[in-house]
Amino acid sequence: MDSILEIRRKAQEAQGQGEQQTDPQAADGARDYSAIFRAAYNFHKQHPPRLEASYWAETAKDLTRIMIDFNQDPLLSGLLHAIYADLERDYKHMLEEQESA
Repeated sequence: MDSILEIRRKAQEAQGQGEQQTDPQAADGARDYSAIFRAAYNFHKQHPPRLEASYWAETAKDLTRIMIDFNQDPLLSGLLHAIYADLERDYKHMLEEQESA
């Protein structure tokens, strides 16, 4: 039997709605930790630092979208905050390398 999230995803795909909103609560009322950690991992993977003017605007927009999709889940918020700080460190390092070249 499919979970409620899988049923919702299939219904949205059939209607052509594309991206689904992800509920961090599983069908039994417990948090869906795998979805939360997967969303954080995917966000980090999809946003390697770039020295482009639009980089931070795109990154912030995606971060906001993910938080809305997960109903402002506090665990996901903490994970994304740590990832954002990590991206900032990498970005600053890239800038320093570019300036010293």
